[in-house]
Amino acid sequence: SPHRLVVIDQQTGAPKDIGLLSIASLEGLAFDPNSNTLYGARGDGVLYHINTLTAAPTEIDSMVFADIGGLAFDRFANELYAVSNASGTTRILSVNPSTGASVSVHTGGSWNVQSLAFYEKDRLLYGIDVAADALIRFDPVNDTSEVVGTMASVVGSHGMAGKTPMPTTLFAGVDTGNRIGRLNRSGHYGGTLLSNNMDVS
Repeated sequence: SPHRLVVIDQQTGAPKDIGLLSIASLEGLAFDPNSNTLYGARGDGVLYHINTLTAAPTEIDSMVFADIGGLAFDRFANELYAVSNASGTTRILSVNPSTGASVSVHTGGSWNVQSLAFYEKDRLLYGIDVAADALIRFDPVNDTSEVVGTMASVVGSHGMAGKTPMPTTLFAGVDTGNRIGRLNRSGHYGGTLLSNNMDVS
């Protein structure tokens, strides 16, 4: 089905529809609060700028690496990151947001990471290995990564985001019922899910 861009209320999980997002195989979104710029990426590595008022995408270029699973933005370092699972190996990429050029800054395990988020409290990256429903922590500066927890209570977790300016919150989406909930760094959902259905079709 076609992708749609929505704004999600961080307290209730209620979505506000922005419009049709005409990017096939969209695999990642990241927002740069320093320049108020939204980026999107296709699975084959093509990077886009997305208009937050209309959802209209503008192609930037290819990141070269394929099998992209997610994007994240570090507002302190002004750095755009992507995660690639090409050739069965998970890599963290540093991406030039103007040109799409990317370089691998960390090589992790044989995971299938299909989301990425920047967590402001420890200034590290987190992703979800959808094959094992495991939370992975990445430190691209020190070139390390590790499994920090599992999400056995939920299945099909896709998509993550760190909350700004509250640095202690991560959110994750769940396929079943289009739900969204708060996630702690051991990989478990905290409290109740924020939304049981985010259908805006």
